[in-house]
Amino acid sequence: MFRISIFLVLFGLNPSLNLFSQEFKVLDESYVGWEKVKEKNGFLVLSKQSDTTAIKSIRVIFEFKASLESAVEILSDIDSYTEWIYKAKKANLIDTVSSNEYYYYINFDMPFPVWDRDNVILTSIHEDAENKMVSFSSKAAPNYIPEAKGIVRVQTLESHWKISQKENGMVHIDYHGFADPCGNIPNWLANLALTAGPTKSFEEFKLRVNALDKQKGME
Repeated sequence: MFRISIFLVLFGLNPSLNLFSQEFKVLDESYVGWEKVKEKNGFLVLSKQSDTTAIKSIRVIFEFKASLESAVEILSDIDSYTEWIYKAKKANLIDTVSSNEYYYYINFDMPFPVWDRDNVILTSIHEDAENKMVSFSSKAAPNYIPEAKGIVRVQTLESHWKISQKENGMVHIDYHGFADPCGNIPNWLANLALTAGPTKSFEEFKLRVNALDKQKGME
């Protein structure tokens, strides 16, 4: 099981690292252009139309009572992704580049007759100790390992998590992402999946973080 050291994540990372700041082509961190899709069970879901594709970017913002340490630990545990990420059926570490950069693989189960999709992803972690915030920035690295037969490799993916600890004991999460599933999937279906899947994943994420806090006696 791959877990990034919490000590390294919270205290040992280079605070100046921002590997993807010049490489994101679709996402931006401003609130300009984002439209509210829904607000339910504490999740604010927004979408944004791209200038280059019909597939929208998705943004989810929420807070819940938890520790930053446990939230980062769950997100760093790649082997557990199949237990909480919507439709993920396989996930594993491929290579560790450094204490704050790694490649991983994830495979998604798609309903028949659509072929399954897989992703090879490069993730970088940035820690802002002064503001008690940890960011995970990811992008597709489709050519890093050979494609598997019968599975469509996602070519374009970008995502960004900002996890911050609030003084009231709440963890604030700001996630935004974009993925083009490729192949013969209607854009309307791809956009529907982008708004439905993440909230289901985040609900499970909250449960796992809270369970880990309870296990540590940090409730």
